[in-house]
Amino acid sequence: MTGSEIFKLDVRIRERMLRKGSLSEAEVNKHLEALPDVASQGEDLPLRQPALQRFDEASARPKVPPPPRSVPPPPAPTNIDEVGDDVDDDDWGDNP
Repeated sequence: MTGSEIFKLDVRIRERMLRKGSLSEAEVNKHLEALPDVASQGEDLPLRQPALQRFDEASARPKVPPPPRSVPPPPAPTNIDEVGDDVDDDDWGDNP
């Protein structure tokens, strides 16, 4: 089977090829019947899929609130001169 024939039978585009008429139901059925049965070689993996959980399964789990976040204190001002304003005249050089 060539690459273009395999491409035609790809399940992601099969419906489009059937609608266009470049693939027939008979070709699809022939391909599916020729596939070997390898189900016995597979292994079941018990993976949880949260998106597929039912509502009652999700609500049965205990709700744990997140730990409280500490808020750091605001930084102390560092550029207050002796007059008390927040402009540091020393950084601007000599002003007349």
